[in-house]
Amino acid sequence: MAVAMVTTAVQQTPTIDEPVYVGTAAEYLHAHELVHNPEHPPLGKLVIGVGVALAGPHVDARFSGDQGELGRHLLYESGNDPWRLMLFARLPVIVLTLAFGWVVFAFARELAGTLAGLAALGLYAFSPDLVAHGSLATLDVPAAGFVLTSVWLAWRARDRPRRYVPLAGAALGAALATKMSALPAVPVLLALTALSVWSARSPS
Repeated sequence: MAVAMVTTAVQQTPTIDEPVYVGTAAEYLHAHELVHNPEHPPLGKLVIGVGVALAGPHVDARFSGDQGELGRHLLYESGNDPWRLMLFARLPVIVLTLAFGWVVFAFARELAGTLAGLAALGLYAFSPDLVAHGSLATLDVPAAGFVLTSVWLAWRARDRPRRYVPLAGAALGAALATKMSALPAVPVLLALTALSVWSARSPS
């Protein structure tokens, strides 16, 4: 999966929204401002910003324009290598996608055993959707992965609620801090957490 995603990241031109996130991440790093792309919370773009920081692009502090123009200006009009910058911006999302594969394996193993965990991991690793989206500097896989992690931790809270309820809340917070479309998961996670805590307190 890692090989497929890195190969894709090296060869694929930017999608329509990637320059927006990459340009905004560079703005966060260099101007310390939240001016562009206000419709999405900052966490996912800060993750992308780790790669942007490692690439060390030149940022034009005099630029003024909308968020679409910001990304194009950074990639193609500021003297940066767009291929190198896009690859570095995509790498943190690739790492997160691989990490969420471990969550898939652990969750499935706890539900149905090691064989089920390996089967779930295999389906995850060879999913064309995950390989495609996991190799892009976008917010979809990070948000979905944090929601999945929150569900797993909330489910684990049935045994040790004091440990896992705060962790589940942190993972859900990370999802919400990445993309606001994670909001519908809040009532579901609250119900699951309440059920887990009630199960933990019920006599066996």
